[in-house]
Amino acid sequence: MTTRNSAPSAAEMELWPELIWQLATLVKSGLPTREIFAAARGYLHRPVPPEDALEKLLTATERRTVNTAIDDIEMLLTRCAQHTRYGLSAGQAIGSAMDAGLLSHEHSRLRAGELAACWKVSERTGAPIGDMLERLAEFLESEIDLHRARESAMSAPKATGRILSGLPLLGLGLGMLMGAEPLSVLFGSVPGVASAVIGVGLAWAGRVWTTALVAKAEVGQL
Repeated sequence: MTTRNSAPSAAEMELWPELIWQLATLVKSGLPTREIFAAARGYLHRPVPPEDALEKLLTATERRTVNTAIDDIEMLLTRCAQHTRYGLSAGQAIGSAMDAGLLSHEHSRLRAGELAACWKVSERTGAPIGDMLERLAEFLESEIDLHRARESAMSAPKATGRILSGLPLLGLGLGMLMGAEPLSVLFGSVPGVASAVIGVGLAWAGRVWTTALVAKAEVGQL
């Protein structure tokens, strides 16, 4: 099974608190554990493609990612429904699904691990699983808020990086318009060629460095 390790989108992240709130509601309704996971599958919904062609193009990648994440959740719920009917506890059933490598997204494996941990703690200590699931859902919602705040904060550095990457080309264009013949200066002598190579190298290094910094900031690693 293919593995996806890139940072999840907010839409993908939202699937898990929605699922966990639903599980908490089913638990508190008194439904037997062996029926909870099967019932939760009925509440999953896939994103509907937009009518507008431009919006459809812009959201196609995110919609595909969300659908793959939903596949992970459906597979997890199906496996847990089967195993709890055979007598396994919920924590064991979730752990079995993870051990089998059924979840393709790194984010799905992380959230499933947290879900399994809640159930195992409840099974060992007698703590109310419904309350534990609600606290986990609240925590995940706060994580989504932080994710959106980081995305908003990173929009300006991303735009600045793109603008700065294009400044050398803009400078060459302005020089040509002014009749300074920058290309003949750059490629007409050894010092000029050396300057061009160094300039391109520095511009590329700056672009890579800026991209790496923004990527780390987006996942909270700075």
